[in-house]
Formats: sequence, structure tokens, C-alpha cells
Amino acid sequence: MGLILVNRSFASSLTQAFRRPNRALWMLFSAVMAVLAAALWWPPAQGLFRFGSLHWDDLAVGVAASLLSLPLLEAVKSRWFRAGTEMSLNRARA
Repeated sequence: MGLILVNRSFASSLTQAFRRPNRALWMLFSAVMAVLAAALWWPPAQGLFRFGSLHWDDLAVGVAASLLSLPLLEAVKSRWFRAGTEMSLNRARA
């Protein structure tokens, strides 16, 4: 889900990606969260996927990793976008 947010636009920031209205995106996020919650906390789904019980420290590690990866991906995106723009300008000048 983080990759979807980061890749919505190479010219805008992550905060703008949240502010831009997109009903399909929020429906997708809701569906993904519902399926994930069912797979993690509903015993029949846990058995289907052979998941063990989820502890709060495991959940905290997952949330922290996802929250730390978003700024990292944003930084990589902006660097990559700048490098691509510079390469395009250099090609146009040649």
C-alpha cells in the first residue's frame, strides 16, 4: 500500500497523495485492511493461512517498519525524479 501511495505521482509529495481525492484508492485500502485484519485475528482465517497468534510487539514492529519505509521511499523517489529530469535535460542539450 505504501508503494501505491508513493507512486501516485512523481511530481507530488506523500501529503499531496493523501489529500488528492481518489475513491478507488480508499476502497482498495479498506478492502486490504479488512482482509489483513481477518487473516490475523479471525481464527478460521488464521488456520487457513497457518498464522500463529499475533502479539502486540509483532504488530508494533510491522507498523514501525511501514511508517519508516514511507519517508525512505519518498526520498528515493525525489532523488530518482531529479536524476531523470537532469538526464532528460542533458539529452535535450546534446
